[in-house]
Amino acid sequence: MLTMLLDLTAVTALLILGNFLFRPVDPHYTLAYRACKIAAIAALTAPISYFYGHRGVLVASGLPVLPLIYVLPRKGINGWPPPITSASKTSPKPHTAN
Repeated sequence: MLTMLLDLTAVTALLILGNFLFRPVDPHYTLAYRACKIAAIAALTAPISYFYGHRGVLVASGLPVLPLIYVLPRKGINGWPPPITSASKTSPKPHTAN
C-alpha cells in the first residue's frame, strides 16, 4: 500500500511540475482540463502499481517516451527543423542594395 502511494505521488508530482513548467507553451488549456488529465493518469497508475508494482509504473511511464526517441531525431517537432537537402547546404547569396 505504501509503495502504491509512493508511485502515485511521484507520477502526480511529475505531472503537476510538467503542467506548471510547460503552461506557457500551451496556454489555451484550462486548469480544469489539466486537473482532469492528472486525475485520469493517476487513476490509470493506481491499478498498474497495485498489480505490477514499481516496475510496472516505470514501464508504463517509459512506453509513451519511446516514440519520441524514435521520431524526434528523424522528423523534429511538427516536421521542424526541415530535413537538410543538398539545396539547403549551399550558402545564400548576399543581398545587394540597389
